[in-house]
Amino acid sequence: MNPNEIEYDYECVPTVRDMARDDSPIRSIIGPFGSGKSVGLGPIEIIRRAKAQMPDPRDGIRRTRFTVVRKTYQELEDTTIKTFFDWLPPNYFGDYSKSDHDYNITAFPDMHIEIQFRAMDRPEHVRKVLSYEITGAFLNEAREIPWAIIGPLYGRTGRYPKKIKKDGELIHWCTWRGLWMDSNAPPLNHWLYRIHTKTKLTEHEIKMLKYWHTFNQPGGREPNAENRDNLPDDYYEMQAAIMSEDQIKVYIDNQYGYLQTGKPCYSTWRDN
Repeated sequence: MNPNEIEYDYECVPTVRDMARDDSPIRSIIGPFGSGKSVGLGPIEIIRRAKAQMPDPRDGIRRTRFTVVRKTYQELEDTTIKTFFDWLPPNYFGDYSKSDHDYNITAFPDMHIEIQFRAMDRPEHVRKVLSYEITGAFLNEAREIPWAIIGPLYGRTGRYPKKIKKDGELIHWCTWRGLWMDSNAPPLNHWLYRIHTKTKLTEHEIKMLKYWHTFNQPGGREPNAENRDNLPDDYYEMQAAIMSEDQIKVYIDNQYGYLQTGKPCYSTWRDN
C-alpha cells in the first residue's frame, strides 16, 4: 500500500457521489445495509475535504480537524473506527490514541488531519461539543443521535484552522465547513424523517432546509441498487430470508418504519 494514495471509485455509488459533490453546510443520506455510504462519506469524504483546505502560508500544510460521532463508544469501536482503519490503517497513515479515541493522520506530505471519534447518545452530551474547534463533523448512523446535538455541533465547525492575518489582511482561514451524516431509514416520528420527507416541520426546521440537502439511495432489491458489485452474491436476498418484515423494510428496502424490539406483553392487542 502506498500511504500517499487512496483509490476510490464512485461509479457503483452514484448517490454517494452526488452528496460528496455537494458543498451544502449540512447534508444527510439514507440508505440500506451495504450501500457504501459509511465508506464513501466517512474516511473518503474526510480525505477529500482535507485535501481541499487551503495550505497554511507559513509551512504549506493543509490542517483540518473532524469529529466523527456514533451513539456509543462500543459502536464506534465495533464498526465506525474499523471502517476508517480499513482505509486508513494507523501503521501506515498516522497515530491513534485508543484512550482518547483521537487519530492524527500525517502520512500525506501536505496534510495533517485530526479525527476525533466521539460518542453522543444523550442531549446532555451537548456539553461535550461546546468547546470544540473543528473543520467539520460526520454523524455515522444519525437516526441514533439526538436532535439536540445537531445545532451545537454544527456551530463548532469552521473554527479550525483559525484565521490568520498579516499586516491587517486575511491570508488564511477554514476553506470549507460542514456537518454531514448517514443513516438507515428512521422511524416515522424521527427528526430525520421530517427533514427528508419535508413533512410536519417546525418553523425552525423549515429555515434549516435552506442549508440542508438530503439524499436517498434506492432499496437494496431495486434494479438500481448501489454498491452491489462490492457485496457477496445474493446479499440482500439472503438477508431478507432471515429478517422480520419490519427489518426488511428498514434495512434492505430503505423505507421508513418502526423496528420492534423485545416481545409484546399482549401479542394479540389491537387498538380498536
